Amino acid sequence: MLSICIPTYNYDVSVLVQTLVTQALGVSYPIEIQIRDDASTQHLLSELRLPATSIPITTAHNTSNLGRTATRALLAEDAQYANLLFLDSDTLPKTPNFLENFARYLNEDCDVIAGGIAYVETAPEPSLRLRWLYGNKREARPPEQRQKHPYLVVSGNLCIKKSLFQACNPKDQKGYGLDNIMALQLEQRQAHVCHIDNPVYHLGLETNAVFLEKALAAIDQLVAHEKSKPELLQKTRLQLRYQQFKQWGLIPIIYGCLTLLRDRLKKRALSDTPSLSAFDLIRLHHYIKSKRHG
Repeated sequence: MLSICIPTYNYDVSVLVQTLVTQALGVSYPIEIQIRDDASTQHLLSELRLPATSIPITTAHNTSNLGRTATRALLAEDAQYANLLFLDSDTLPKTPNFLENFARYLNEDCDVIAGGIAYVETAPEPSLRLRWLYGNKREARPPEQRQKHPYLVVSGNLCIKKSLFQACNPKDQKGYGLDNIMALQLEQRQAHVCHIDNPVYHLGLETNAVFLEKALAAIDQLVAHEKSKPELLQKTRLQLRYQQFKQWGLIPIIYGCLTLLRDRLKKRALSDTPSLSAFDLIRLHHYIKSKRHG
């Protein structure tokens, strides 16, 4: 039994829902689909052509923009089944057996089933390439690699026990980078996380500039959380790199050099052929700056 939970904001979910309905009709266990709109201003649920089907589809609307984390909490509250499958609205299952693949693990000893993320092979237009490149190189990883760090899950394609999700979801917080908080909560509870090869395509790419802005905002949020949750200090590659440079006494030198180079690095990161190395260095500079002034 599975409740599919889709938070949406300004995105047309009709193709995703139709795909899920088609697959749900072919599986042997009960499924419901819940969609909750986070006060969108376009692609309103009331304007979309959702399929007529025997699969229960429930829609709801937030009266104000609460953010994805709080919207997920509301979806979980309304879900009637003990297993929740969270899908971002701008995703699409890669295979026609997507739901059936999850079914194989629902009766296993898995508290969390992480399906993974995929990106189309063809590069998009230049203004979207930074997000696409980052996704291909950093997020689209096989389950064997993801299982080495099991708690670092991508929440845009995540099946999880309802009770565990409600215990771990930072529902009172709004912003970017909250998957790190979820990962910490899962680790503290020693949840059994199963990473499987069952990805969805991430289709809703932000522009290079918007993605960079969101990445830096996520760093600010991470630094803020570090103060109250010291356990977060060495969870990401960015944090580990910072700690290493700090041990070597290099932070002042690195910060000074990156400050001088920041405009050049930004130009490279936002170019038609974006550089992930430049993107990483911008993030490192911002992390140091945020820790200094936070």
